[in-house]
Amino acid sequence: MERNVISLSNYDRLKLADLLVTARDSPAKDGPVVIYGLADDRERGAETIARSRAQSVSDYLQSLGVTSNRINIDTKIWRTSSPVPTHERNQIEVEIVPSCGPDGCENPCGITEPKK
Repeated sequence: MERNVISLSNYDRLKLADLLVTARDSPAKDGPVVIYGLADDRERGAETIARSRAQSVSDYLQSLGVTSNRINIDTKIWRTSSPVPTHERNQIEVEIVPSCGPDGCENPCGITEPKK
């Protein structure tokens, strides 16, 4: 996202919809969704901007059927001295966590061991 922008572009919406389609056929389909709103400390009201970015994603995911009780929002403010490139500081990260049943997860992500 550009500096001080909090709304989702059509590209962002497509990427989020694609993420949900991918998760639909995985153990993550009913798991928690963590949204990280990121901002650069040089943005005016960086904490508010980071939270608003994450809330925009939350609202959109809810419009696609993700229930609000699955969504958690967190923020991260990048300091000027951070080694993270400036163009990567004003972003949103979304993590869909695999959901395990009451008996735990034997293989939550379908990872297979290489044959010896």
